[in-house]
Amino acid sequence: MLIQAHRRDTPVCLKGFLESGEKHILVGFKVNYYIFTDNEIDIPKIRNEADYLFMMDINSIFHNRFGAESLSRLSAVLHRGYYKTTRDNFPYERRPKSTAYIPHGEGDYYYTAAVWGGYLEDMYRLVRYLLYNKPTKVLSPEYLWSDYDQIPQDIKVVRIS
Repeated sequence: MLIQAHRRDTPVCLKGFLESGEKHILVGFKVNYYIFTDNEIDIPKIRNEADYLFMMDINSIFHNRFGAESLSRLSAVLHRGYYKTTRDNFPYERRPKSTAYIPHGEGDYYYTAAVWGGYLEDMYRLVRYLLYNKPTKVLSPEYLWSDYDQIPQDIKVVRIS
């Protein structure tokens, strides 16, 4: 498994991300961490080094097990602010001229951009939105919660914040 994290404040967040990841993420699996930087030379070639690729914000901390249940052809996490609402309230791009446009009445969920992943080759091909590339696994908001938001009763375990 390969995880790539991207964030400009990498040095500040890296310690907590890696230390908590070592305790909770895919324990028993081989996990490689590659960190995006502003220097293209620092980014290693990743083809054929992994079966799965997960993109995560590096300012995240793992609190509980993030295991094999998260692995799928394409996994996406429901956004904590919108998982209890209907598609009419999702903050989709509604301007038809935009390449990110999603028409009214379309879209199943609103996903967070901070944690998503899947088969390595599918991640390379993923160039459009989850609207047209439906995840084969939808993870609950427990897989990414904000430290600033109160945890509702229906969220029993916070895995990453």
